[in-house]
Amino acid sequence: MDAFIEHSPKLYDLAREVADTYRNELRDRGAVAQGDLKNFKYDVEMTDTGLDVVFNLPEYWKWIEYGRPPTTATPKRGPKPLRDLIKEWLETKGINPYKISRDGLAYLITRKIHKTGYKARHPLQQAMLMTRIQQERMADIVCEIMLEEIKKEEI
Repeated sequence: MDAFIEHSPKLYDLAREVADTYRNELRDRGAVAQGDLKNFKYDVEMTDTGLDVVFNLPEYWKWIEYGRPPTTATPKRGPKPLRDLIKEWLETKGINPYKISRDGLAYLITRKIHKTGYKARHPLQQAMLMTRIQQERMADIVCEIMLEEIKKEEI
């Protein structure tokens, strides 16, 4: 375990590459990533099954990833109405619309989403596909660290 901590810069560099790939995919797929989504935090964690790169994404990442279909006649209700969530998002982003109230803008956005849904963009899925090379590199780094530790013990 200490060996992994000692060599963590290599692992964090790799985690940064994965995070950068995700950010690039967000941009390339037309997802407007600002604030918490653009500047999300990530970490490398040791688990029972190995090393994990953990992204701390804002809750709305899943709407960008999986989209949302138009509302049906019997919509599945979430913990809050969509309009309230949109209104909170507008407030969090500090969006102050011109010639319309924030509540009015939230209504218009909500109506549009209810009518047409929101297209799935799959940036995380694509980033994961693109990072298989990084996963192989992570395995190489872990093997390298283990070999260095074995050599230290032999001396």
